[in-house]
Amino acid sequence: MASACATLSSVKELETKLASLETKEVVIYFYGSSQENGVSWCSDCAASKQTILSNSEKRRDNLEFIKCEVGGRDLWKDSKNEFRTGKFSLNSIPTLLAIRLSGGEIKQQVLKFEED
Repeated sequence: MASACATLSSVKELETKLASLETKEVVIYFYGSSQENGVSWCSDCAASKQTILSNSEKRRDNLEFIKCEVGGRDLWKDSKNEFRTGKFSLNSIPTLLAIRLSGGEIKQQVLKFEED
């Protein structure tokens, strides 16, 4: 049975989590943070969330699944948003990023699927 997936909300938290995994296959689900009503401000994220999360529960044991909130709408729309710059360079959300780690570092990007 696969372990529960972590929910993170900053690049620093994500990098710390990846470093702790050593060697592993990882899928990261980037999405817009939830509003007070519990629903993401991003309509595409809200529409895809249930399907993505229900399939994440069926993953194989050697695959780590991480949920990562990219912030509220205003924060995400800022071109200097930490998820838009640097290592992850996201252009849109929701995004699924599949990677392989070696020694806690990204060894290979396997898949990057961004919603247009």
